[in-house]
Amino acid sequence: MNPHQHTTTIQADPNKLWALCANPALWSRWDPEVQEATLEGSMRIGATGQLTTVKGQRFPFRVLVCDPSQTLLLSHPLSVGVDLLLKLHWEGNPAGIQLTGEIQLVGPMAALKYRMSKVQLLQRLEQRVHGLRRELESYR
Repeated sequence: MNPHQHTTTIQADPNKLWALCANPALWSRWDPEVQEATLEGSMRIGATGQLTTVKGQRFPFRVLVCDPSQTLLLSHPLSVGVDLLLKLHWEGNPAGIQLTGEIQLVGPMAALKYRMSKVQLLQRLEQRVHGLRRELESYR
């Protein structure tokens, strides 16, 4: 499945953006699907943790990319034969920070899962990106 993106511009300090992304205990503040998230150790490539959704589902996750200056990439199983890759990438521009959220499904059942869940997956991506924007703009 090709990645899908949603982008917004935020008036915020990039360090505060990283602080929200790098601390799983804060994910529930900006991601409406997350009830709780924990990380074993510190945020680094290869780190693992546990995510609990508001519906009570529990998923392990793994940090694939961890660059405080621009990117966080996580992977977690979505269903049998499908992993969800969630990438948050940001860069400065004259209007503030351009934040892009990206999702991609991978695995042998990814195409089928995507066809079944496309609308929901894209709505959740948009909710995550706008949730981060709202949380960051509340600090101003």
